[in-house]
Amino acid sequence: MKLRPLLFGFRTFFILLYLKTFHRVEGWKYFFGSWSVFRVSRGSIKLSSGVWIEEMSLCHCEGGEISIGCRTFLNRFVTIVSRVKIGIGKDVLIGDNVSIYDHDHQTDQKGILYSKQGFVCEAIKIDDNVWIGSHSVILKGVNIGKNSVIAAGSVVTNSIPSGELWGGVPAKFIKRL
Repeated sequence: MKLRPLLFGFRTFFILLYLKTFHRVEGWKYFFGSWSVFRVSRGSIKLSSGVWIEEMSLCHCEGGEISIGCRTFLNRFVTIVSRVKIGIGKDVLIGDNVSIYDHDHQTDQKGILYSKQGFVCEAIKIDDNVWIGSHSVILKGVNIGKNSVIAAGSVVTNSIPSGELWGGVPAKFIKRL
């Protein structure tokens, strides 16, 4: 039982060493849960200091770029998949089971196999000090302004101005903060 934290620390160290070697990572103060995953087919990951990524999260670059700012927290089962660019600012709190995708499958090509469908892609930007409630989905082309809150279970399809609370499916304005 006392050996687990030691192994846990080594895993975080080796993940960080990999990221520092092949991607852009600042500083040495990070936490990666015991099953956090970085999958980079093509593209890159950039992490700032103090990022905390809980267990069973997935950051997948499929030709895109994922950048995560200082002191940002990703809870369990967060999925971030990038084909273009996903930028997450400083001090962002992301609840468990949140999904962030900067692409959709093309739907206008009938009879085409899944592997040949293609994608519609637009960058996502999440500004500083944003709170995204658990089980939310952030879709392509969305910009979320500073100091905003996304209610749990929301599906965000449009950009959100700074300092506002949005929620629902699809997410709608609730109030100014």
